[in-house]
Amino acid sequence: MPRAHTQLASIGLLLALLAAAPPASASRGCVRAGERSLASSPRLVLVAPAGSAARAGGARLVCRRASGTRRTLASAVSPCSHCAASVRRVVLHGRFAYAVVSRRDFNDQQAELVTLDTDTWRARRQSLDLGDQSDDLRTVVTDLLALARGRAALRVRNDFAAAIVLAGPDAATTLDEGLATAIGRPRVRGTRIRWHHGLQTRSAPAYAASRCPRAPAPPPSAGLRPGDGGLLATIGAVTSGSWYCVRATGATGSLDGVVVRLLGTLAVVQRRTDLRVVDLRTATTITGPAASDAQARSSAGVGASGTLVLRRPGACGGETEIVALAAGMPERRLACGDLRDLRYEDGIVRWRDQRTGEVRTAPLL
Repeated sequence: MPRAHTQLASIGLLLALLAAAPPASASRGCVRAGERSLASSPRLVLVAPAGSAARAGGARLVCRRASGTRRTLASAVSPCSHCAASVRRVVLHGRFAYAVVSRRDFNDQQAELVTLDTDTWRARRQSLDLGDQSDDLRTVVTDLLALARGRAALRVRNDFAAAIVLAGPDAATTLDEGLATAIGRPRVRGTRIRWHHGLQTRSAPAYAASRCPRAPAPPPSAGLRPGDGGLLATIGAVTSGSWYCVRATGATGSLDGVVVRLLGTLAVVQRRTDLRVVDLRTATTITGPAASDAQARSSAGVGASGTLVLRRPGACGGETEIVALAAGMPERRLACGDLRDLRYEDGIVRWRDQRTGEVRTAPLL
């Protein structure tokens, strides 16, 4: 190509880029006296507001470059004197802004994802606490990848387990879970999310189709902790209280108890006096029932084969016992004593002896 033509092409490309870029005055109008710009994208600006109260609360504002309109994305105001909160991992992507808010209340640390649509200024909040938790919650979000249409892929972990979570318009969906040392960081390749689970490479569509209707609100009795009967979702099913839906078929139904743990399409159902494992695809019990008082926190866990692990306070000479129950097999006691922090992931059961402080594990397929 002649030199003159090359220069004209370069000038034309430069003019096109300048025309597409937002005017500098628009982004400057987002940041007012005493404020700081923390991050920016072609459409949005993240702002730290002025004032000691705003700074102490850790508030983050999002501003549209084109109009200068601003709204609060998230704040870290604590509702009580013994609570603490912080805003972490803020991401701007297209018209959406994302923020992870971490809250600590006494010994519990919980996390939620706030997604703000700046076209409508509607915010969506989703709990990110793992189903596998000890007596004290320890939720930490290590990765946040923004996707199109207000979705996000996250890696969530505690001191024992980790999960890959897809947050979208409805429930935050658990794509995979396992030991914290086994679940790798998520990556996006085209329209799929990829990660390592041990030596395996696993993937899931970033925009998985679901035939399920919107889940009903959890019952008033549902709490805010995992296992309290709230909204649960995996790539196989969605549950809310006793309601369930199988994603592949859209089949819905109601169980005679509350779903407290969900792994794929396997649901741990708590009734007044017992626990059982139900395969939601066929609505049949595959493990149990096992005696369990609904008023006592059983910390129930389930394996991919349907093996059920639970804790029974006061059932072992006034102390706590940990038992396992496999499909078609008699119940087996694993331990007895002053036991806490029962966890079950990837075929490994872990618990803590409060008297000695020792953490014990047992393989259980």
